[in-house]
Amino acid sequence: MWLQGLAEAGEDACAAESGGDAIQVLTHHRAKGLEWPVVILCDLHFFKEGELWEMQMVPRREGFDLAAPLAGRSLHYWPWPFGKQTAGIAVDDRIAATEAAREIRQQRRAEDLRLLYVSITRARDLLVLTRQAKQKSLPWLDLLGAEWLTPTSGTLTLSGGASLPCAHREFEPGEGATADDGERPALTWFAGRRPHQARPPRELSPSSMAGTDAAIGRIIDLGSRLPINGKPEMDHLGTLIHDLIAAEFSDALGTDAETRCAELLTANSLSGVVRPEEAAVFGRRLRETLQREFAATAFHPEWPIECDLGNGQRLNGWIDLLVATPQGWLIVDHKSFPGRREDWSAQALAYAGQLAAYRRAVTEATGAPVLGTWIHFCIGGGLVEVLGV
Repeated sequence: MWLQGLAEAGEDACAAESGGDAIQVLTHHRAKGLEWPVVILCDLHFFKEGELWEMQMVPRREGFDLAAPLAGRSLHYWPWPFGKQTAGIAVDDRIAATEAAREIRQQRRAEDLRLLYVSITRARDLLVLTRQAKQKSLPWLDLLGAEWLTPTSGTLTLSGGASLPCAHREFEPGEGATADDGERPALTWFAGRRPHQARPPRELSPSSMAGTDAAIGRIIDLGSRLPINGKPEMDHLGTLIHDLIAAEFSDALGTDAETRCAELLTANSLSGVVRPEEAAVFGRRLRETLQREFAATAFHPEWPIECDLGNGQRLNGWIDLLVATPQGWLIVDHKSFPGRREDWSAQALAYAGQLAAYRRAVTEATGAPVLGTWIHFCIGGGLVEVLGV
């Protein structure tokens, strides 16, 4: 950052100090909205009558509209046609006496009064009004029409009769200030920028886990392949297959599974891609196989997991199908890989890291052993066991 570099080079001579003993020097405009225990107002002698020959903003005549705050406003500008001559111009005097000139002066006075109000009301405990001895009047302050505001006695009597203590002081100018030695106090600032340090993500998905040394175990055939007509988007078809299997294991298909599958295929614009009677089969045959081969007693589709990895990271995900057996758990992950049976093993090993993450989460959460981790090739019709995860 440029400001940071300026501070490090010791060249930040305009830093704002907000300590209790700080003195802030601001314009009257910049003081708006702020407050200090003591406020000293200067330049009260300065008052510039509304200038006809300056750019003016002309407000709308019909009032203010909150829905369109700038509507109806315009700019008014008369260029000064007399060059460097500023006095003895009769036409200038006549223009100054016009209604337009009177309105501009009134607008300028109103704005000056608002600004004066801002400045006077910034003090919490003490307000000091200053003037030079040679100045006989304070035109800006005189806009208030309140002579009682500048008394020469020790009491300020308000228009309502109340009084406040005040003091009138005159000071002689002191000796000239010594030259700045250039030294600056140490300033508190943001810490320097640290080199970028890559950090591991807080949340991890099981699918992002690196693979492990795994091997292929049993391969169980579930039956014929699921016929697919046309060339559908496989990600879209795979999502629907997951949903159909989850519906089968949560008993959401009801007694007429084929009709329900037909409705789901139509709703997902996949009608004709897969026949309803075949879509209703692959979830059922997976259930029957798990019950026959492993004596499965309960099925938990789309089961959420969460696991603390011990290094500040957390594992969050969903197991496609968690199967309970008398001896422990089975983890089944569905894949819509449409390839040949010869390619199943290589595909299954690619998900070893994901299956290992599932195993760890289930073991830590339940304390029961995981008997096997399996990849279910829904379209191909097979279960492939992945060992060593």
